[in-house]
Amino acid sequence: MALDWGSLTVQILWGERARCEPHWRLGRRGPDSSSVVNKYSIWYVWAGRGMLRLGGNTISLRTGICLWMRPGCKYLVEQDLDDRLGVSAVHFDLLDANGEQAAPGSTYPPELHDLPDVTYTDAVLKRIVELLGHMEEPRTQVDSPDRDTATLLLTALLRDIDARSEQLGYLHQDGATRQRRSEMLRLAALIRENSGEMPSVRDLANEAGYTADHFARVFESVIGQNPQAYAVQVRINRARQLLLSTDLSIKEIADALGYQDVFFFSRQFKQKVGVPPSRYRQNAVQLAKQSMPVAK
Repeated sequence: MALDWGSLTVQILWGERARCEPHWRLGRRGPDSSSVVNKYSIWYVWAGRGMLRLGGNTISLRTGICLWMRPGCKYLVEQDLDDRLGVSAVHFDLLDANGEQAAPGSTYPPELHDLPDVTYTDAVLKRIVELLGHMEEPRTQVDSPDRDTATLLLTALLRDIDARSEQLGYLHQDGATRQRRSEMLRLAALIRENSGEMPSVRDLANEAGYTADHFARVFESVIGQNPQAYAVQVRINRARQLLLSTDLSIKEIADALGYQDVFFFSRQFKQKVGVPPSRYRQNAVQLAKQSMPVAK
C-alpha cells in the first residue's frame, strides 16, 4: 500500500553529495558496527561499488541503488577501494498530521530500491543539495524560497519512489522478480521513446538476455500486452498526437512512424481508434471550432 501523502509533511533538513574518501565507511567499527539513524534519508549511489549490510543480508552496491533510510534502523556500508562510492544523500523528517515524526509502518515502501535512471535521480538530488547550500544539519529551520523549492523536489522524488515500489509490488516480490519487472519497464520506455525507429523484438530480447519467445512472455506478464501489440499501440498513440499537434500529412506521419505503406497505417489506425486518421483530424478541428468563444 502506498503512503497517505495527504496526511504527511516533508521537512527537509540538510543534504550532501560527495565521492567518498578512501577510508570512508558508514557505521562504527567494533562488534556492533552498524550505524543507527534518527532521521529519514534518501541515500543514492551515483558512482562506484560497495557493500551494504541490511537486516542480516549483504547487498552489493552499484550505480542506481537507493536506500530510503528510516529512524531507528541500522546500516553498515563499506566501499570498494578500487571503485570508491559516489553518493548523494538528503536527510529529512516525515511529519504526521499532528506534527510528530511519522513512525515507519507496514505501508512504507521498502528501504532498498533500484533506480537505474541515474541522470534523472542524481540530477534531482544534486539540485536539492545545491539549493540547501551544502549546509550541515541545521539546528534552526529557516524558511526560504530555496528551501521551499528543495522541499518540493524532494517530496516529488519520494512520491515517485513510493508509487514505483507500489507499481512494481516491491513488498511482495523477491529480488529477481523486481529486477525482471524493472527491466521490462525500461524496455517498454525504450519502445515509447523510439516510436519512429522502434527496435525489433529480437533486439529487445537480446538486450534483456532472453530468447525472443521467453522475452515476449515476460514482457506481457509485466506490461499486459505482448511486445508487438504494445509497439502498435505506442505508434497509434504517437500518430494521434501528431495528427492533433502538427500539420504533417497522413503519409508523412506514416513515414515518420516507420510504416512502409500509408494504406496499411490508415487501416491499422481505424482498427484501433475507430475512424481513419483523416477523419480523426477533421473531428478534432471541428470540436476545437465549436469550443471557441463567440466574439461579441
